[in-house]
Amino acid sequence: MGFNRGHALHALLKFNEDGPKYEAYATARAAIEAEPNVSLSKKQKKIRALGFDPNWISNVSYLWGPGITAPLYHVDGVADLAAIKLENLNLPADQQFPRFGRAAVELSQGRSLCKLGFPFHEFKAQFDSASSQFIISDPVTFVRYPLDGIKTHYINFEAPDKSRTAKFVETRSILRLVLARRSKSTQKSSSSTNF
Repeated sequence: MGFNRGHALHALLKFNEDGPKYEAYATARAAIEAEPNVSLSKKQKKIRALGFDPNWISNVSYLWGPGITAPLYHVDGVADLAAIKLENLNLPADQQFPRFGRAAVELSQGRSLCKLGFPFHEFKAQFDSASSQFIISDPVTFVRYPLDGIKTHYINFEAPDKSRTAKFVETRSILRLVLARRSKSTQKSSSSTNF
């Protein structure tokens, strides 16, 4: 089982919603295009009448790792969290993972936190229609990059039906605060030299 940000699966959720609509459109379009003895202009008029939505997602794929598939998932939109069943994921027996904090424990304001992520990565993908997958041709090396931050406050997000609340930790980058302080001290020193 793996966890991810819930919004990372929005494309997959939209693909699942759009798939039947797109397939119905593609089937109807193919039938119109195959009609014998119908002029091209009449075919085009019929195809336009089908109502193609340019925002439909017709293909989506995720890179979970070499040979790893994710056949089952659940997205909690309120908590912005996705639980994903990963198959063919072979990890060492002593592999350790971060644990969720206890909701009852309040983190003090200003506490240093470390988040793991994969920022600054860019790679090019091409869609392979034969396998219905996006293929990354260039090798991608993901480096676990520690993202620093300090806890500023909590944000409580209530579900639209008011059935529950999710608590998020708002953080600020320590580097950003240091740069902001330097900027203020530079302004002070420059203003003091103007006297």
